[in-house]
Amino acid sequence: MKFSMAALGLTLLCASALATDNLTAYPEPEGYYWYSTEPTPEKKSEPEKIPPSPASPAAPAPPTKIDTAWLRERLPKMLDAAIDNPTDANIASYFIAQRVAADMSSRFQDATREFFMFNPEMSEDNRRPSSNFVLNQTHEQRMSDTKEVMADLGSKTGLWAFMSSTCGFCLKQVPALRMLKDSYNLPIVLISMDGNIVPGTEDFDWSFDNGLMAKRYQVQYTPSLFLVDQFNGTSQPLQPGLRSFGNIMQTIAYAARRKGWIDANQFNAMRPVKQYSVLDGSGVIELDADVASDPEQFSEALLQRLQGTPIPGTAPTNSPTQGTF
Repeated sequence: MKFSMAALGLTLLCASALATDNLTAYPEPEGYYWYSTEPTPEKKSEPEKIPPSPASPAAPAPPTKIDTAWLRERLPKMLDAAIDNPTDANIASYFIAQRVAADMSSRFQDATREFFMFNPEMSEDNRRPSSNFVLNQTHEQRMSDTKEVMADLGSKTGLWAFMSSTCGFCLKQVPALRMLKDSYNLPIVLISMDGNIVPGTEDFDWSFDNGLMAKRYQVQYTPSLFLVDQFNGTSQPLQPGLRSFGNIMQTIAYAARRKGWIDANQFNAMRPVKQYSVLDGSGVIELDADVASDPEQFSEALLQRLQGTPIPGTAPTNSPTQGTF
């Protein structure tokens, strides 16, 4: 019973509180002629628009360098354009570019000429002079040097010539052999393969072969020339057939060097074009990477190999001919 009365009291208290809340939830009446004004909504402030900054102007393209690489690439295209569409502009473009290339080439040629004037050790004139005046002088010197070399060679070797009296080429070979004999006193022996001598060769030394020498030296043609060691009989065949005097002399020089009968200096003295090389005996050049990549260091390193190169028209300072006329 006590529990029921307590529950009833709690229920009445909640109902009273609920009624009070409902009364205060609605506004009180404010008269027949009253009206409420709706509040004006506040305008939302928009963020200030910042005008975009003007685009920065594009950087100007770097200038085009008209050099050999550009000309090498563009000239063929310019020519094609001028041929395909021969307008004044296309034709002028091609030929003015060609003129630029020609002017650059002339500039290089002039600079090269000046360079060799003041770097004589690099000049190709050291091999063979281009001036007729100097060329004549060096020719006389070469003839003198060749006589010395041939005199030394003649003390070690001799020339054998296998010939036949019926061989027309053998007859034509005689003048060159006589010039060789008279100019250098090189021992020459003509070897007859048919038992007869070639007409007009009575002043030569002759030997008559019964076939054994031809077999030993494997002679298959006439005339055939051999450079032969006078002491041990070793030989170096020269190219068979009719040969000029100059060609025989050149072949003798190479044959003698091949066999070791003359040294490199003697061989060079006989050559019309001298051989002065930056290559050593192995023919291989090795340089440090930094030297090889730097033009100045590269040229200096290789120029050292040409120091002392003889210059035509000069004499060493210790030469007895220095200062003579």
